[in-house]
Amino acid sequence: MKSAAHRTRRARLLDAIRTHRGNWHTARVLDLYRLTDPGCVLRATARRDLEALQRAGHLTLIDQPDKRHYTLTTRQEAL
Repeated sequence: MKSAAHRTRRARLLDAIRTHRGNWHTARVLDLYRLTDPGCVLRATARRDLEALQRAGHLTLIDQPDKRHYTLTTRQEAL
């Protein structure tokens, strides 16, 4: 079971993705975490958070060679 800190951090990340849109990759998430969660600077954490939001249906993985990133799932994609 995830701690409240995990849920809060992921909720902030999802809010930022909804607000700023665009492509999200681990480096962009780490830039956000440096501002919002200074103790959380591991690339693996950013990757896990993006993957968790994808599994929950919030994000869509765009897996192109040398350009792996996530975008906000649209209603059309969710169907």
